[in-house]
Amino acid sequence: MITLNFLYDIDGETHLYGLKQEVRNEPFNVFLEEKMVAVIDEVKGQWIQVSGENLETELLLNIGQFINNQNYQKLPNEIKMHWVKYVEEVLATSDDFYLVVTKPKINFDRFEKAFKNYIDNLVKDKWQVTFRVCDAGFNHEFIVLINS
Repeated sequence: MITLNFLYDIDGETHLYGLKQEVRNEPFNVFLEEKMVAVIDEVKGQWIQVSGENLETELLLNIGQFINNQNYQKLPNEIKMHWVKYVEEVLATSDDFYLVVTKPKINFDRFEKAFKNYIDNLVKDKWQVTFRVCDAGFNHEFIVLINS
C-alpha cells in the first residue's frame, strides 16, 4: 500500500489530503480529514477523477503532479538501469519498501557489496527506506536500510 500526505491551500486555509493506493497501478483514494472524498486515476498520462465528491481541476492536477514526482515512482527504473546486468525486477510495495529480484546466474555476493555501497546515492527520500534483495530463485537474500 502506498500512503502519501498532500498539503493544499484553499482560500488561505491549508488542508491535509491523504492519498492511498491499495495495489500498485490501481487508482488512488483521496481522503480529507479521514473521510474518503474521491477516487482518482492516471489514464494515458492524464489524472482523472473516477468517483466521489467533485474535486477542483487545479486540486486534481496538483495531486496528480505530486504523485508523479514521488521517488517511489522513479526509483525502481533507476535501480534497474544502474544495475542492468544484475537486476531483473524492482517492486515498490510502498513508498518505504522495495523488493529487488536479481537476474539468474549472477555473482550474488558481489552484487550485494555493490548494492550496499551505492544504493544510498539513488534514494532521495528523507525517511527510512528498506530494500529486500533476493536472488532469482529466492534462495538468498539481504536487507538494506537507508536513513535508519
